[in-house]
Amino acid sequence: AAAAAAGEVAKRAAAERARYEEDQASLRALRMVLRDATLRLLAAKRWRPFSLPVDPEDDPEFYEEVRAPMDLATMLSKVDTRAYTLPQQWLADVNLIVECTRQYYAEGGAGGDGARFVSLAAALYDEADGMLRALLPLPLRERLESMHARGGAAPPPPGTVTVESLAKEAAAAASLWRGEHAPGAPAATGTARHGSATAAQQPGAAAAAGGRASARLRGSGLGATMLVHTDPERLMKQLRGARDSPGRRGASDAAAASAGSDMHAGAGEHTVPASHGPAAAAAADVDACAAGAGEHDVHAAPPASAAPPRAGVDAD
Repeated sequence: AAAAAAGEVAKRAAAERARYEEDQASLRALRMVLRDATLRLLAAKRWRPFSLPVDPEDDPEFYEEVRAPMDLATMLSKVDTRAYTLPQQWLADVNLIVECTRQYYAEGGAGGDGARFVSLAAALYDEADGMLRALLPLPLRERLESMHARGGAAPPPPGTVTVESLAKEAAAAASLWRGEHAPGAPAATGTARHGSATAAQQPGAAAAAGGRASARLRGSGLGATMLVHTDPERLMKQLRGARDSPGRRGASDAAAASAGSDMHAGAGEHTVPASHGPAAAAAADVDACAAGAGEHDVHAAPPASAAPPRAGVDAD
């Protein structure tokens, strides 16, 4: 009996999950059709008068005469925010554009520009209706109407991870991060996510994993004698060139220490012609280190946009 009851529960849960997935697929297909239709209408120059909301500064009397304004850009926003669950709702907003046009030109009568714009709005409705019937399959329309008749889409079953729930968590995490990193906020050596304590709570916490990461990002964990390479790409090219050169694999560390550092200069500088390329420059630098030539800088080739240097002239 217990096994039969468990089987019924599992079967019911599977049916609920299948209904939920079917409803979400139907709504997703509807959004794709409505987005396509709205973008087509927005791209047509003929419907440009109805594409954007009326600017109150351009026409301050518009919102006094029109009770419920609507436009194609607002409809596209409603598609993206999942406001439509039926194709008829989208068509109702198109019809609202027609009603807005009639309300606005009611005082001017049916003549002149008023009649022309009202007729253009009516043509917009006919175009949207025909486009929707062509793009939306009849079985999809029937599934959407059946879903609406039973009260809307099925809710997610217990334990289902939805995009909406993850989006709320991401928004909360982003808000917390902005609060911690706002200007004037106290600097911390670690965060609760890394499981590290603050320096006041745990001496030496800067050596912890989270503390090291935070200190490195802030730049406070760099020692006074630490080499800082101002051009990492240049350094990597020089290291690759030294690594690929035969007989020079053991001297890569010496090349790394001298390539991007600005902490030494003066006597014994070694200049490599830029025409030889970064690999040759790094190799020559390693040779100089091995020979005890002293402190020196490696001069890499100029960018491709710069004029090529003359042979034997320093590229820097």
